[in-house]
Amino acid sequence: MINAAADFFTAEVWTKPGLVTHYILVVIDHATRAVEIVGCTTRPGRAAMAQIGRNLTDLKDGALRRKSFLVLDHDSKFTAQFHRTLGDAGVTAIRTAF
Repeated sequence: MINAAADFFTAEVWTKPGLVTHYILVVIDHATRAVEIVGCTTRPGRAAMAQIGRNLTDLKDGALRRKSFLVLDHDSKFTAQFHRTLGDAGVTAIRTAF
């Protein structure tokens, strides 16, 4: 059974220095269809994704608490560290087809 899916969308925001792209990660719970914004960053590198992974799998209020599976695409933002964090929490990442 697939419990949740995650994907990024972007928002362009005008700031004093100019246009800045924000990468927003959302998770949808398949059982309830609830959508939760779980992370937002302008630099979705290893450090940001490691923190998002820890937040997702937090036992108290993480979006993946009591979940076993997470569907992801092949986006390079989902780093090896991110996948390890999911695995350490008992969440299996299922990748979509190309």
